[in-house]
Order: sequence, then C-alpha cells, then structure tokens
Amino acid sequence: MDLTETSIRMRAAAEEKEKGATKIQIYHTNKGAVFRPGKELMEQTGLLFPKTPTKKKKKHHKPSILQDKNHTCYLCILLNGDHHKHKTLHEHHIFGGPNRIHSEEEGLKVYLCPEHHLTGPAAVHRCQETQNILHQIGQQEFEKTHTREEFMNIFGRNYL
Repeated sequence: MDLTETSIRMRAAAEEKEKGATKIQIYHTNKGAVFRPGKELMEQTGLLFPKTPTKKKKKHHKPSILQDKNHTCYLCILLNGDHHKHKTLHEHHIFGGPNRIHSEEEGLKVYLCPEHHLTGPAAVHRCQETQNILHQIGQQEFEKTHTREEFMNIFGRNYL
C-alpha cells in the first residue's frame, strides 16, 4: 500500500469517526503510518508465527506452613516474644534466589514487619544469622512431611 492510498483511507476513516460509525487506530512504524480499523483482528494466515489468543494463568499461592496470616511478625514472636499486630507485613520466602519458586510451592514463607524484613539490624535481608535461623526452621518444617533427601533434591543443600 503506498502513501497516498494510506492517507486517503486515513481521511475516510476520520470522516467516519466524526459520524460515530467506527473507531480507527493509526500505528506509526519505520515505514510510515499504518491504518488498522479498531476492534478487528489482523489477518494472520501467512505469518510464520501467528499469535494465538491466550489468557494469563492465575497463580494460586499455597499458604505458609509456618505461620497464619494474622498480622503478627514471625520474627517479632520468635526473637522478642512480641505478639502485637502490625499494619504492614511483608511476605518473605525463606529460600530465595532460584529456590524462591520451590519455597512458594512448598509454603515455606513467613510474614515479617518491615523492620525484621528490610530495615532493622536483625532484618533477614541484612543479617546472615537471622537468615540462617529461618533456613533451619524452614528445613525442619519441610522434613516433618518429607525426607531430607527430598529437601536436598529440591533446595540443593542442607541447612541443619
């Protein structure tokens, strides 16, 4: 389609839009403006990789096997014996990095206040000692229903 034909079609579509007949969409590419009527699917029969309409799958997250989501911080209770409720809690996967997916699948996550998650001196992302404690607790909970060999196959190392 040459430039004059495109401009004629764009003018015609603009006139129809003023009448309220159709919607138009104009895409600008490196070859100039491309006219595509709105709400119509592009013909894909000759394409090498035609796109199929797909719905995004909704993930259903497994609940934590260590803690109920009751607005209390897991480390506040564990380290200080403090059971007060927090307005904000962060979900922390005990085994991060490449094992984050496995941690999510097995329910190995806890809910932490911002101070114990990120900002405080004993925060799990700042203090290796706190992180080791959570790793050990996570492995112990996992081994209540599975074997150590299964844990090693999934997470790659022993934390006990």
